[in-house]
Amino acid sequence: MEKALPADLLALSNLGPTSVRWLVEVGIERPSDLETLGAVEAYRRIRGAGLAVSLNLLYALHGALWNVSWIDLPAEVKADLRQAVRSADEAET
Repeated sequence: MEKALPADLLALSNLGPTSVRWLVEVGIERPSDLETLGAVEAYRRIRGAGLAVSLNLLYALHGALWNVSWIDLPAEVKADLRQAVRSADEAET
């Protein structure tokens, strides 16, 4: 039997069952876990787990932290998020 998904994560904007399942899979089980790690690190952990994710997940995670739809994020914010992922990836190599 599959474990129930955390309702407090499901209550965040932009996050549905699949994205919450991915978060739980990488050890992010509460909104406070996501807040502590931030959208960039959470995205990198999910991607690093071998899950097929798109940049929309990165934007959704950021939007969840700010209670805003990922669609409404300004282009500059999206560009900053992509750069933050690239920088973190480069720092790791």
